[in-house]
Amino acid sequence: MLTGNVTEFLDPVFSSGVTLASVSAQKAANLVIRHFKGEQVDWENEYMKFMQRGIDVFRTYVNTWYDGTLFSIFFAEERNEDIMNKICSVLAGYVWDESNPFVRNHEKNVRTLGKYMSKATIDK
Repeated sequence: MLTGNVTEFLDPVFSSGVTLASVSAQKAANLVIRHFKGEQVDWENEYMKFMQRGIDVFRTYVNTWYDGTLFSIFFAEERNEDIMNKICSVLAGYVWDESNPFVRNHEKNVRTLGKYMSKATIDK
């Protein structure tokens, strides 16, 4: 069982490592306890796929930071507070909150918003 940055190191700038270390350790410990109690544990679905969902969300934000997409969102002249709160929630580590459209459809929504904000800034 690998936990923390050993499973996936994304970027030294983002706090993703802290979130991944904490969540993966807690998730792994709970599954190990269940295993020692004799319960069946589906490691692939209950651990690996769960962690990969969060890692993939973080990866989108790391990549869009470096390609400038997040910059165009953060520093756009006209920002929507609700959207900014949802994005900040992701960056704070809520990468498994599927009620947030910037988690649920992270790649599409961040890229689309970035293109819109860039175009809105250029059109002014």
